[in-house]
Amino acid sequence: MKFSVFPSTSLGSRAKSRDNLPFSKFRIPSEVEGQFSARQGLPPHQHRANNLVRLGRMRDVMWGFTLLETIVALGIILGGISGAFGMAIQGLSSASVAKNKLVAANLAQEGIELVRRIRDNNTIADMSDGIYDGSPEWNAGIGSGTGCNRQYKIDVLNDTLLPYDAIPLRFDSATGLYTQSIGTESLFTRMIEIDRPPCPSPMLGINPSEQFKVSSKVFWTERGVSKEVTLDEILFNWR
Repeated sequence: MKFSVFPSTSLGSRAKSRDNLPFSKFRIPSEVEGQFSARQGLPPHQHRANNLVRLGRMRDVMWGFTLLETIVALGIILGGISGAFGMAIQGLSSASVAKNKLVAANLAQEGIELVRRIRDNNTIADMSDGIYDGSPEWNAGIGSGTGCNRQYKIDVLNDTLLPYDAIPLRFDSATGLYTQSIGTESLFTRMIEIDRPPCPSPMLGINPSEQFKVSSKVFWTERGVSKEVTLDEILFNWR
């Protein structure tokens, strides 16, 4: 059986007409569909029904793949967000630890400088009358007690070593200073240890009465862990 999809025209005009026709114009004649269905042993209406079922199954499979791809994509996104969030928290924690260590190191260095200031003030007072007669002594007010590792406290507001009492330093937000009396209580406690005779000389070959050792220790607790920074210095009678 012969059939014609296009109007009976010349070959060139038919090709031109075919190129300009929309897809909806191309319809399989019912005779051909009937022959195709007959080859499969199915009537035309059953063949159409089977095609609809196949299309429905393909749509279900495509929808299933779309759902699976969405779940996988969400998992990847959540994994990336969780990793970035964890890194941000770790970075903040590391920054806090580094900050506290820096503050503690500066407070320990400040403790040594405050003791050095007492020694220098003694020397300046002795030189003020133009006579070096040891009045006052270069180490006056520095570790005048007995025994080794004598423990004291001191801050920038005074030049006096006071007995150590383990009371935390206070932070004054107006001045940015850590003191014993002004501001809010901080994390840090500072202790000054002085080693003078009869303790062993910190540096051999030098008269023990012309030197002493200063240890400045700063303590604090961070996340339940006790931490400490210690700086040591040997001060001499440089007159």
